[in-house]
Amino acid sequence: MSAITYTAKRNVDGSRTSGIVYSFDVNLNQYTRQVDRHADTMVSLSGTRITTFHRIDENYNVSTVPINDSTLLTQMREFLDSVAGGETFTLDAFGSVASPDNAITFVLENYTETLVDLSGFYSFSFKVIKQ
Repeated sequence: MSAITYTAKRNVDGSRTSGIVYSFDVNLNQYTRQVDRHADTMVSLSGTRITTFHRIDENYNVSTVPINDSTLLTQMREFLDSVAGGETFTLDAFGSVASPDNAITFVLENYTETLVDLSGFYSFSFKVIKQ
């Protein structure tokens, strides 16, 4: 189980209020770390390397297990739309709302919603950048 905490802003479900912080649990089947290194390297005529290191961007590719629960589908859509404008949120990949482990603050880079099969199961995939 994983816990997501965000502030509702867009596509807010009728039972919730915009501007309020919400948390929910969701099962993930992918949480893959990817590192983007930003540096400039120059090589002299003699072969000496000089590297100017700028930063490391830590990204994660995340996806959910297939979901067909209508409440959770609505919550996922509300969450992803609410943070689509660069708003921060927390993801606790190995904890839950009731039993937190290590919540990390992220911003959303992109996301997709995929109909897994015609029985109504959907999967969500998104890329996030650690703040």
